[in-house]
Amino acid sequence: MSFVDIPASSKRWVSLTPLIDIVFILIMFFMLTTQFERTQVLSVSTSTLGTNSTSEAIENNEIARVRVLNDASWQFNNQQYSLSDGDALAALTGFQYVELIASDDVTLQEVIDLIDEFAKVGINDVLWLPKEDSDAL
Repeated sequence: MSFVDIPASSKRWVSLTPLIDIVFILIMFFMLTTQFERTQVLSVSTSTLGTNSTSEAIENNEIARVRVLNDASWQFNNQQYSLSDGDALAALTGFQYVELIASDDVTLQEVIDLIDEFAKVGINDVLWLPKEDSDAL
């Protein structure tokens, strides 16, 4: 057996530039594809109420008229409530329908937030009429 001296090879240096490029590409990929908040689906069904049944419900006081305000609050029977006031929301469950009347400066997101709070306490029959129609009632 002979021992052969193997000459020490010079060490090769690995360039870090491609590695850094790959790391940044992966970071950008995960940043752009990650969802931080899950989207929620709002189920909206069309009303099957005719004008006769709506007018009968108004005469029988089965409709609660709720005015949506722009500061995350709502108004019912001339009293203002916050969006998370569970006792006031539970009081609306005694009505067959809830009619939403939005103020002029209310955004659509504020109306949807209130409808979501209604759904949490079991209010599913919500009427939303245009401002002109709600003033006529």
